[in-house]
Amino acid sequence: MKISERDFYYGAVLAKIIDYATTTSLAKVEGVRGQYVINDDRHILIKYSAGQGREWTFKFHPNEIANARPNQTQRLFFIVLVCGVRTMCMLDSASIEALFSGNADQSNSLTVCDIRGSRLHVYNDKQGHMVETRSIARADFPSVLLDTPAPYEDNYAWPSLSTINVYDELSQRIFSSNDRGIDRSDVFPHNIPREESQIRYVGVSTQNKAWATWGKLEKTHIEERLRYLLELEAFVIDIEAIDDKAVRACSQEFVWKIEFWHADSRFVREYKQAVDLVKYYQRASGALISRHLNIGYNKAQRHLEQMERNGIVSELRSNGSREVLRAADDK
Repeated sequence: MKISERDFYYGAVLAKIIDYATTTSLAKVEGVRGQYVINDDRHILIKYSAGQGREWTFKFHPNEIANARPNQTQRLFFIVLVCGVRTMCMLDSASIEALFSGNADQSNSLTVCDIRGSRLHVYNDKQGHMVETRSIARADFPSVLLDTPAPYEDNYAWPSLSTINVYDELSQRIFSSNDRGIDRSDVFPHNIPREESQIRYVGVSTQNKAWATWGKLEKTHIEERLRYLLELEAFVIDIEAIDDKAVRACSQEFVWKIEFWHADSRFVREYKQAVDLVKYYQRASGALISRHLNIGYNKAQRHLEQMERNGIVSELRSNGSREVLRAADDK
């Protein structure tokens, strides 16, 4: 098979993508030159110019511009411009919108200028006039291409390149997976007694370079994912981060304690009544809850701890009391 000039330039881009840590799959878009789907959630168009100077021009046909506009696909879309043998310039959705705005149905030319330094300059040359200019960081490719969250990822996806471990109450690992598609049936018991709580410990680590350290944003993302798994199935859950004050890399496992009940269990009904009592009397008192609900003091304290995590009452103050943070008529 004869090797064409195009193969060398496309190969340079694809080799960078394949070698990157978060790449899990790569597929060519059939019947379309220079277009590929990466990790099933991002789409790239590769263009090249074989010029040997410091300025390269790339011509786009109308159908290529239509495909490049981000609102035409649910996938993230990027354009990678190979500038001779010197460098590569990647355009994200914001740059694509700016450079091609209003010209999707016409032929376009982009010019990339290498003026040394850490950035490249790209402008749209329309009929000899510079229409729009963008400054692009050389280092954007391939990191921004592969580490940018997919459109759906912020809401419910596990981070890419993750390992999810599930432990029982005795710290014995009962499940482990690198599959981003795992759901409740994989992680939690199938038959949960209606009036009893269940406890599991879930540990997550990731090699995704976009996830550096376990900060508030990263922890919240995982906790929302856990809530999505269980609350969708009509469970009420309590999530507690273990060793929450330690700062660690996301490549190290972070563990959450998960306690969950059926939404119509006695414990959940009692908790809702306890919240109403605390808000009505504006007193965060275990004795108050114990007396009115005819439950043990320790169980009343558990309800108060849950209210603290839900932002209804404050943490324990130095004198052992708590402040009620919600008014009686707050929902």
